[in-house]
Amino acid sequence: MKNDNLPHALLYPSDDFDISVIIIKTIIIHPRKIDCCELEYYRNGSVVLGGGKRTESFFLYGAMTMYIILLFTLLLIGFHSPIGGFNGFRGNYRSVNLIPFRSILSYLSNPKFSVIMINNVLGNIAVFIPAGIYAAVIRKKGILINLFFVFAVSLFFEVMQYIFMRGTSDVDDILLNSFGGFIGILFYRGLTILLKNEEKARSAITVLSVIIGVPVFVFIMGNVLR
Repeated sequence: MKNDNLPHALLYPSDDFDISVIIIKTIIIHPRKIDCCELEYYRNGSVVLGGGKRTESFFLYGAMTMYIILLFTLLLIGFHSPIGGFNGFRGNYRSVNLIPFRSILSYLSNPKFSVIMINNVLGNIAVFIPAGIYAAVIRKKGILINLFFVFAVSLFFEVMQYIFMRGTSDVDDILLNSFGGFIGILFYRGLTILLKNEEKARSAITVLSVIIGVPVFVFIMGNVLR
């Protein structure tokens, strides 16, 4: 919980500040009772005010954990047992496309493009939008670095799909996943600019993750486990 009555140095401490000096100045300049639960001092020299941060982090990382489980479920497990990939017909479940835009162009030329677009193109984009958002929230790096992280995650799943024979390992899926991650990164950047505060943007993402993520997680896992 942020308290505007505290001095700037306490709210935004530098790397080399002395916590004892800060506390003394706080007591002298702003005489008030400092709740022991309100002020916490960590080894790295940072100050965190209030327990709200811990609660927010709990929900944020909880939502991220559910998202990771969903990725493994959708991209590797699906609605079938992965053990089936180790039977005698496992070769029938594996294919690879290393030619960029080959699959995307085939979707566009298909007369049933609308259905295929929703299932394959838009689906591959949408499923990685949260990855871009979470990468921007947690890693706090530049756009290109976060985008490379999303690319690496998508590549990991495509390799796993090949190993465990979970359909087609397609370079176009990586491109679409990365584009979805890019949208997520830009969304978080835009939200930060709109709210003019990175902490408020993080809180907003936490709330959205709980409101949207939990129902989606329950719905998908309910269909998988039934």
